[in-house]
Amino acid sequence: MDIQQAYQRVMNTMDEIQVLQENHIHSFDTQLLPDMERHSRERKLSFDRFYMESDELISYLETALDEDMAKEIVENVNARISGLLAQNDLLSQKTMEHRNRIQESLNNLSRGKSAMDSYGTPAYIKNRPRAIHVTN
Repeated sequence: MDIQQAYQRVMNTMDEIQVLQENHIHSFDTQLLPDMERHSRERKLSFDRFYMESDELISYLETALDEDMAKEIVENVNARISGLLAQNDLLSQKTMEHRNRIQESLNNLSRGKSAMDSYGTPAYIKNRPRAIHVTN
C-alpha cells in the first residue's frame, strides 16, 4: 500500500463516520427512543478503525518524499476532522436534549405516582377492626 491508498482509506472512513453521525442525529428527530447503545457501539468501531488508519497514514507521511503533497493531505484531513467534530457537537447536543426529555418524563411520572399514593386507602378503612369468623 502507498500513501495515496492510505489517504483514501482514511477519507473513506471519515465519510462513513459522517454518514453514521448523520443517521444518529436524524434518529433523535424520527424515533421516540433511539437505540443509544447501538449508536455508541457503531461509533466506537468506526472511530477505532479511523485511529488505526490514521496511524498508518501518519507513518507514510513521516517518510514522504514530497512534502507539498504531505502538507496538502494533512490540511485535507484536518478540514474533514473539523467538520466531523462540529457534527459530533451537534450529536452531543441532541443526546443531552434527549436525556433531559427523559429525565423530565421520569420526574413527571414520579409526581404522578406521589399524587396517586396520596389518594391511598382512607384511614377509616385501614383502622377498622377485622374479625375472623371460624365455624366448626
